[in-house]
Amino acid sequence: MSRVPHEQNPDRVVAASMLARNTSATAIVLDDAFQHRRIHRDFNVVLIDATCPFGHDHLLPRGLLREPLSSLRRADAVLVTRADLADHTALDRIDTAVLRNNPKLADRIFRVSFVPAGLQTATGKHIDLTAIMGRRVVLAAAIGNPTAFRMTCETLGAQIAASRFFPDHHHFTAADIDEVLRLRTDNDCDLVLVTLKDLVKIPRRTDDLAAVMIDTAFLSTDDEESFRGLMTAAISNMPSKTS
Repeated sequence: MSRVPHEQNPDRVVAASMLARNTSATAIVLDDAFQHRRIHRDFNVVLIDATCPFGHDHLLPRGLLREPLSSLRRADAVLVTRADLADHTALDRIDTAVLRNNPKLADRIFRVSFVPAGLQTATGKHIDLTAIMGRRVVLAAAIGNPTAFRMTCETLGAQIAASRFFPDHHHFTAADIDEVLRLRTDNDCDLVLVTLKDLVKIPRRTDDLAAVMIDTAFLSTDDEESFRGLMTAAISNMPSKTS
């Protein structure tokens, strides 16, 4: 992934223009951009977290939704993430809500899980997941659903002694890192576990901090093949840079 060119810019039009101008990319993936209506998209994929599917059913600031569910009419496909952590009743309820707002998604709702793939320390060292089995750890994260992160770490056999969760998208300061490392020391822990999203924002290189690396796995082979087919078709139909 480090070889994939990327741009970080709140103005997605400017960022996409730079990538189109300065790289040989034939497709641009926008993260967290469904609400950025200024930029043209060829294919809209909406992710719905099965453990908190509709942001407590309210828009910000009362809930977590950035748009009403009726905006799903713009979606071309839906990925229900963490589907392995929800029961069939909850998953069926998500499908019903999606189809109520966009019946065209009947064959385009796919269920995926996030599978831990390894650990990477802040210095870049890679560690096998078995290294934290039975070990005392502290959790630190600045993500929208820290409960799901905790559940993931518990499935790995880690003994969670303490946790410090920050607001989503929080930019870690040196003082923040001092705080979580003190938690590690005070609770006699071996490691502080974070997400990869957090690790790239941590301003200190240390092996006391490690990110849980995550892979995405479809719950069924048919879902994976169908989704890949949709994406391949969308990319094939994109205009070339010279057109």
